[in-house]
Amino acid sequence: MRERGNHRDLEAGSGRSASEDSDSFFSTFDISSTKNAPVDRLKRWRQAALVLNASRRFRYTLDLKKEEEKKQTLSKIRAHVQAIRAAHLFQAGVGQLNGTVGAPTRKGDFGINQEELVDMTKDHNLSSLERLGRVNGLANLLKTNLEKGITGEDDDLLTRKNLFGANTYPRKKGRSFWRFLWEAWQDLTLIILIVAAAASLVLGIKTEGIKEGWYDGGSIAFAVALVIVVTAVSDYRQSLQFQNLNEEKRNIRLEVVRAGRRVEVSIYDIVVGDIVPLNIGDQVPADGIVIAGHSLAIDESSMTGESKIVHKDSKDPFLMSGCKVADGNGSMLVTGVGVNTEWGLLMASISEDTGEETPLQVRLNGVATFIGIVGLTVAVAVLLVLLVRFFTGHTKNPDGTPQFKAGKTSASDAVDGAIKIITVAVTIVVVAVPEGLPLAVTLTLAYSMRKMMADKALVRRLSACETMGSATTICSDKTGTLTTNQMTIVEAYVGGTKSDPPDSRTNLSADVIDLLIQGLAHNTSGSVYMPEGGGEAEVSGSPTEKAILNWAIRLGMNFEVARAQSFMIHVFPFNSEKKRGGVALKSPDSQVYIHWKGAAEIVLASCTNFMDVNGHVLAMDEDKIKYFRKAIEDMAARSLRCVAIAYRNFELRDVPEDEAQLSKWNLPEDELILLAIVGLKDPCRPGVKDAVELCQKAGVKVRMVTGDNLHTARAIALECGILGSDAETMEPTIIEGKTFRALSDSEREQVAEKISVMGRSSPNDKLLLVQALRKRGHVVAVTGDGTNDAPALHEADIGLSMGIQGTEVAKESSDIIILDDNFSSVVKVVRWGRSVYANIQKFIQFQLTVNVAALVINVVAAVSSGDVPLNAVQLLWVNLIMDTLGALALATEPPTDHLMCRPPVGRREPLITNIMWRNLFIQAIYQVTVLLVLNFKGLSLLHLQHDTSGHATKVKNTVIFNAFVLSQLFNELNARKPDEINVFKGVTKNYLFMSIVGLTLVLQVIIIEFLGKFTSTVRLNWKQWLICIIIGFISWPLAVIGKMIPVPVTPVDAYIKRACCCCRPTPPADKSIEMEGLGEKKDKDGQHNLVAFGTRSKEMMSKLDHEHQDQPRVVKHSRKKAVPVSATESKKAAETLEIVDLKGMSLESLPNPTLNLASICKLDISNNSIQIIPESLAARLLNVVVLDVHSNKLTTLPNSIGCLTKLRVLSVAGNYLSSLPDTIQNCRSLEELNANFNKLTRLPSNIGFELVNLKKLSISSNKLTFLPRSISYLTSLRVLDARLNCLRSLPDDLENLTNLEILNVSQNFQYLLSLPYSVGLLLSLVELDISYNTITVLPDSMGCLKKLQKLHVEGNPLASPPAEVMELGLHAVKEYLCDKVNAGHTSPRKKKSWIGKLVKHSTFNGRSTTSRTNNEERERFIISDYRAITGLASPRFMGMFSPKRLFSPKTHFSM
Repeated sequence: MRERGNHRDLEAGSGRSASEDSDSFFSTFDISSTKNAPVDRLKRWRQAALVLNASRRFRYTLDLKKEEEKKQTLSKIRAHVQAIRAAHLFQAGVGQLNGTVGAPTRKGDFGINQEELVDMTKDHNLSSLERLGRVNGLANLLKTNLEKGITGEDDDLLTRKNLFGANTYPRKKGRSFWRFLWEAWQDLTLIILIVAAAASLVLGIKTEGIKEGWYDGGSIAFAVALVIVVTAVSDYRQSLQFQNLNEEKRNIRLEVVRAGRRVEVSIYDIVVGDIVPLNIGDQVPADGIVIAGHSLAIDESSMTGESKIVHKDSKDPFLMSGCKVADGNGSMLVTGVGVNTEWGLLMASISEDTGEETPLQVRLNGVATFIGIVGLTVAVAVLLVLLVRFFTGHTKNPDGTPQFKAGKTSASDAVDGAIKIITVAVTIVVVAVPEGLPLAVTLTLAYSMRKMMADKALVRRLSACETMGSATTICSDKTGTLTTNQMTIVEAYVGGTKSDPPDSRTNLSADVIDLLIQGLAHNTSGSVYMPEGGGEAEVSGSPTEKAILNWAIRLGMNFEVARAQSFMIHVFPFNSEKKRGGVALKSPDSQVYIHWKGAAEIVLASCTNFMDVNGHVLAMDEDKIKYFRKAIEDMAARSLRCVAIAYRNFELRDVPEDEAQLSKWNLPEDELILLAIVGLKDPCRPGVKDAVELCQKAGVKVRMVTGDNLHTARAIALECGILGSDAETMEPTIIEGKTFRALSDSEREQVAEKISVMGRSSPNDKLLLVQALRKRGHVVAVTGDGTNDAPALHEADIGLSMGIQGTEVAKESSDIIILDDNFSSVVKVVRWGRSVYANIQKFIQFQLTVNVAALVINVVAAVSSGDVPLNAVQLLWVNLIMDTLGALALATEPPTDHLMCRPPVGRREPLITNIMWRNLFIQAIYQVTVLLVLNFKGLSLLHLQHDTSGHATKVKNTVIFNAFVLSQLFNELNARKPDEINVFKGVTKNYLFMSIVGLTLVLQVIIIEFLGKFTSTVRLNWKQWLICIIIGFISWPLAVIGKMIPVPVTPVDAYIKRACCCCRPTPPADKSIEMEGLGEKKDKDGQHNLVAFGTRSKEMMSKLDHEHQDQPRVVKHSRKKAVPVSATESKKAAETLEIVDLKGMSLESLPNPTLNLASICKLDISNNSIQIIPESLAARLLNVVVLDVHSNKLTTLPNSIGCLTKLRVLSVAGNYLSSLPDTIQNCRSLEELNANFNKLTRLPSNIGFELVNLKKLSISSNKLTFLPRSISYLTSLRVLDARLNCLRSLPDDLENLTNLEILNVSQNFQYLLSLPYSVGLLLSLVELDISYNTITVLPDSMGCLKKLQKLHVEGNPLASPPAEVMELGLHAVKEYLCDKVNAGHTSPRKKKSWIGKLVKHSTFNGRSTTSRTNNEERERFIISDYRAITGLASPRFMGMFSPKRLFSPKTHFSM
């Protein structure tokens, strides 16, 4: 347990102390995940980075300015759309009053033009649609058959695109090559070098003439130009790769109906008149009209900004492009595409990509900044030393004469000498500041993403590539991921007996076959197309649907005839929670049949009868149940997916007639008659067992999460190698979803570690598993394909959606799309993730070696002799090898099997490992030693004593330069394999690496032999070349020897931090320090404490993390004379504060802090007059757990509140907040949020996706009109208080709040008219208060609330007593309040009898209410209370009374 805890702190960073975060240089750049990172955190590292060329360095990071502009544009367009719609509606109304209604005008071959279509769709003009004959009339005008769609011929498609537009929108052009060229030369150092080159050129021509004088300045200018061009070409190639990948991400594939068959097309090929089937999770591809829909619900938040689900039917048939199908299914007629839609206009305005940074990129910026600071310091030192030596006459010419003599050297010579010195110093900065280091991440990511596309993985977020290398566990789906997703029915039980073969019709009566065909033809999301000329039927749909439809065809089903014979009344689409789907049909003889299909054991549990082979309905006795269960278990044990098919009769008179009621009708699912149970074979994918074994070898645990039953899951897991043997198939290694769901949070964390297989799981179970594993310190990758998988994909460190079976909602929530739905592709992603990290480490090792060697050589030479062996042009060539060509060679190494023999890379593991330090120092020390020996003893060692001094010095410097470059080429091969002996393994397969090394070598030969005038070198003879090659070659055997030297396990930086901590003085624990000017407050002892600390209570200690267990500081402010202390002591005192109490001190503002406040864990500034909290203050409270700012005058909260990742309690009640910042969703540890008594009109739309630990949410006494749909994902929520608002409705899917115990939505008065059905599915609910609303009917599901103890429904116009409460027997309900004062048609006598019936079974506030006296007392209490309350005008006045006081028998109001 302790080891895992430590591991969690290392990986997730939860255990880092405040001092480490504040004192460590790299803390600013240490961002473990950029997924949903706070904006302030991203700004901070940008400001801290040492950058020479900001436009290039930050090109591939998130453009924060453009991101903000994008949000503003989005809100403006939404407002603009609403304004235009209102204006059009006003004009239409005026036109109707004047009696001027325009007739449709023809356009081309169609009966309606583009303008009328666009106006009608954008304005949601129902009257125009009715005038055109609704959807049927509109289809005729567009020459579309609602059943078969358009013809799909090329001429027809081209005509429609010309007349109505294409489904594309104009995109901003990408940067041209010239733009990259412009950005590349904006490097500050390169600009200085260009200026220096120009000055040198002018002076050289002036003194030596144009023939000889242009070489020095011209060579520098040429070298700078070469660096700029090579940099621009490299960056431009990366840009093209990203453009292609972004285009691939936007290209959505979907089905349309053309010529009677479903065909898959690109979203860009949609045309007006197309028929598009819609299923849950799909994106609406264009504007359109609903043709038919069953429980069709659309999430329009992407366009309207409101996370309210809109149900679509004939009363509201208009669909907007870009929205998502939240529930149900249906079909639509396309009426607007491209820029003729609001979505198209929106995308055209914000289509430019704003980039994205990755954690590794941020960390490398920190490394580059640190190295740059060191290099800049060295360069300044070299500059000063050389200038001093030059102007004091200590710098000599080759003949031994001083280069500068005061009063004798001309001004031009002095300036020329100074320019050369400045040029060398600036060039050292160019080499020392590794601008290419962070960009190497972009390079390797661009390369990896392109290669991953070939491996069937489309990366949506760059950071996912890196994070995948750190993955410790993969939660994988079964169907289609571990299996082939090619299902066939291989076993069937029909009519109570086994059919052999499964499609045999022998001995089956016509009634059995007819009912089977009727149910299978209608209760499906698939379709069957029969070619007109004959041939094999084309079946479309999910693999399960296709298998069942193929089986039905073999039983004799004619799909179109079967569907035409019955009228579809209502559809309950397949639900991953209930594991079944149903349909209600009306036959020609007016009989109503309800057909169900779903998980075998679940459907079987609802069956009370079965139909035998003769068509007789027989009772399902115990023996028959055992028979069917045994059949299901046998099939599941053979890896078969079991599906049951059942039906029941229903009375036509009981079917709702009203369309609104019908849409909310829950199909009866009891007393079913079993027709058949089928077993579908979905074999494991070839190679999946090897892939699982490879993951286990790499330290990545594979867990299977499936909706199939445990027997099927066990069989597949054994076949895939997830389970090693039958001995491992015991709980909790293999567990059912409902069992895991029922565990407490702590138990789930313990069990999650052991789980290998989870069967019969819901999407919420997957989310709970992901959360539990992340709390245990795991880096979790999770696969998902359904809409309900979105929260788990969003919560996971890496979300992997399925490209074939995945819905658009799932894909948008994921980080990587697996295009072939294959688990082997997931393993390839892990390999690539590790390869990214490994390649960057190779490049770091290579670059730091060059940096250290070049800097040391020039510094030592400059200090000792006043000259440098490597001049400006040579250093620029070295920089080109190191920065651009080196990155291109090493950052594009393909992954190897060796990567999968290592454990996962820790997200906070040092970038420079001990192995890299060893290799780096060995090579750097070797190069520095050899080259310095050549610099000081080179003339004798190279036998140059007899040569002229000038030529001998040039030869020596040329040998040093050549040996240095060749050493880097040989070391580049060493860097390929930092921890392997054989560095040549696989090098011949990497053509890019070989090409770059070969090109560099050729260019080096050309420079030495032919470009001596430009580089200040001379030609070398073969002996000198051989010496240079030997010097470089020795680095290979030296590397082999070095790799045999063992390295310590503890990282080097840990020793450095430990040494720094030992040097840091520890302040005394008992010292009191005076702090002035912040206000006073008396404590119990009469002391005037400004900030009162002390030993924390046990309760506080239990809530805080272990890093603050030292003794808290005590700081007091007394009226006595202050004891003077130093500024250092005051700062130390402030930086050790833990609990700050400033409540009730009449503060009006807070200062912008300059000190470190990371030690504060509780801050109370309540009951003041504070109007704003500075952004910088919130950003510094990184470890605060409790923040209390209630009863102030705040109108907004700072966005930097998202930095408070450890915050657990936040109170902002009693302010003037109109909204909460969206960044609050980053406070993932938050357990209690109190925002009562504000002016909130909305909550952040994604609040439920992120605040998964929230247990109490108080938002009463605000102006909320709706709750965001994401609130239903707050699975830990126990208390929801939303009384005294203007709520018009509650989210439909509240049943996900499995832990909710108290729900209070009372006193919304005339706004809240009804409750969703899901309220009755809150099975943990203990207290429900819906009093004083306008609710007339309670949902039927109320009878499921078996744990309910308190129910308040008074103050609602309920027409009759809720039968559901009576059915409860009130054995759990201890307090039940209701009345009928508002129902004027109800007599007091009836009212009295109603209350009398209820109180016979209940108690009231602990007293029995069965006596007549108590009954009358209670009735009087209710009536008087209600009359009193309805007479109160102010909702805030009503909010002053707590529920206990308001409904206590002792409380009595009279008006």
